[in-house]
Amino acid sequence: MKFELRPVDHHDDLPELAAMLDQVMTDGMSVSRLRGWLTNVRPINRARIATIDSGVIVGWSILDRTENAPIDRAFASLIVHPAHRRHGIGEVLFSDIASFCRTVGITNLKSQVKDNQPGWLAWAESKGFAIERHSFRSSVKLAEFDFKPFENSITQLVNEGITFTTLANIGDSEANRRRYYEADSKAAIDVPGEDSIETWEEFRHENFNDEGYLPQGAHVAMHEQQIVAVAHAWLDKDHNRMVNAMTGVIPEYRGRGIATALKVKTIEYAKDLGVSEILTQNDSENAQILAVNNKLGYKRWPGAYQLKASLS
Repeated sequence: MKFELRPVDHHDDLPELAAMLDQVMTDGMSVSRLRGWLTNVRPINRARIATIDSGVIVGWSILDRTENAPIDRAFASLIVHPAHRRHGIGEVLFSDIASFCRTVGITNLKSQVKDNQPGWLAWAESKGFAIERHSFRSSVKLAEFDFKPFENSITQLVNEGITFTTLANIGDSEANRRRYYEADSKAAIDVPGEDSIETWEEFRHENFNDEGYLPQGAHVAMHEQQIVAVAHAWLDKDHNRMVNAMTGVIPEYRGRGIATALKVKTIEYAKDLGVSEILTQNDSENAQILAVNNKLGYKRWPGAYQLKASLS
């Protein structure tokens, strides 16, 4: 099979590429989400596609590194169309990634692979990758959710001076977005599996510039005008759901049930929008938030192994 690698055309390639990725990725893909990935402001953001003679897209790869990550490390991912595997496309995509990494001084890679695909894991291990962590997605079917068990605890928090609101209510301004980012960063710094925090510019692009962003979905808990917790839920209209990308409480306000209350607020918001479910993702060792999710009735999806490798 003859094929070539080339950069992604951000206009013409996106519908076909998103459709291919939607077949393979656990939580699917959409044109709007893909556009956000490809236009992020990270210092390294390199995507390639593999096409056959007819021009059909049969594979893709992406390599990126956030500003605050170690300068010698990046995240790499590659996917080959299910109908075109075992023809060497993955080998060529990975070789291309490795060659580029050597030109820019990247010697360590992170990646991930589905935990229910042993063949994919074996292929990654043949490239020098080893399992570092495990994570999984989970979701709540909104038609099945019962709000009543959580009403009293939320009322108690309100009586203690905690206000639950959104950026839409307090003002979706640049200043409030920065306050949201600062609270998010404080909450995320000790999340299992997280060892670097996004810069403001990266966070702004990936959250507030996303086509699924709605200020009504940027939930906050406040105490005396301070944002003490956040829960970001964005709309994935292509799959009729909301995605709860992050729920976090700053350290000094933990242990009071605020995270549970905020998650209930995001579920309530998602139900009001009329979507079928709300989806989240967590590290398997994040015991505190997993306990909250279990209490709320989140059901696990297949997970993913987080991988690491050193390039020789």
